[in-house]
Amino acid sequence: MAPRRLCAAGKKMNRSISRQSVNARAVAAELVGRWLRTGLFPGRMMADVGPARAFVMEMVLGVARRRRALEWVLGRVASRKPDQKSEPCALVGLYQLLFMDDVQPYAAVNETVQGLKARHGEKSAGWLNAVLRR
Repeated sequence: MAPRRLCAAGKKMNRSISRQSVNARAVAAELVGRWLRTGLFPGRMMADVGPARAFVMEMVLGVARRRRALEWVLGRVASRKPDQKSEPCALVGLYQLLFMDDVQPYAAVNETVQGLKARHGEKSAGWLNAVLRR
């Protein structure tokens, strides 16, 4: 039996925590997308991120720091080049899988795919799911 996860106050985590993580991954992907389009430093775009600021900041700045490595991996596992709306989510998902030891792989894949699905639909989410599960 898996141990129960506790929050910092020692209470059981509820569903609202997992919903925040979906939002955090979607926010991180949106910030990465804005950074890729404009070239502005990602740290300056995080003024109103919300309650999961540290998690979002780790993903966004991590993608910025390891962009070339993530693009190389993406080129190896993807059968086609991602479109402009899917690439930021793919980079955020790959960063979680490869460099964030405290994030479970199934959570990184599922939550990142759900964030893309909520914003851009099933087709893009299907491609991202296939890429992240390789």
